[in-house]
Amino acid sequence: MIFFWFAFVFANALEISESCSNGEPRLFKQAQSQYYGMLQICNSAQMWEAVCDYSWHCNEAIVACKQLGFTNSIPEYTNNFGPWDSIGFGPYSSCSTSYSSLFECSVYASSYLNSYTYCNPNRDTVGIKCNNYSIADNCPTGNVKLVGGNTGSEGRV
Repeated sequence: MIFFWFAFVFANALEISESCSNGEPRLFKQAQSQYYGMLQICNSAQMWEAVCDYSWHCNEAIVACKQLGFTNSIPEYTNNFGPWDSIGFGPYSSCSTSYSSLFECSVYASSYLNSYTYCNPNRDTVGIKCNNYSIADNCPTGNVKLVGGNTGSEGRV
């Protein structure tokens, strides 16, 4: 168990030292997928910080995927994604899918962000998967498709 904790902390320390630009988002890949991971944003000190999952919904995930460069993505998201050193962004109170950046979304008061009840970095982080396809390419006008189900007759529209 101690080895696992050391390996996790060491891996995070290496990622924190990676150069980044203020406001730049990324998916921290805990899996081998360029489309899935913990959503993080580079802060003004050029360190990666996680995004708080309190009140995180589909609209925020759509905007985050846009900000990451996935246009017309139908994202999936997970709350309580996993631990990180700190949470520096969110929680978001309202967000329109017409926005192109999470910085356009409204946030709750800073007391939420600084509260371990709402934004605990050991658990309250966002994981997202941004699908790499265009709705226009895969869904001609007027057609409806179900995705994410176990059979062809179930899933999300």
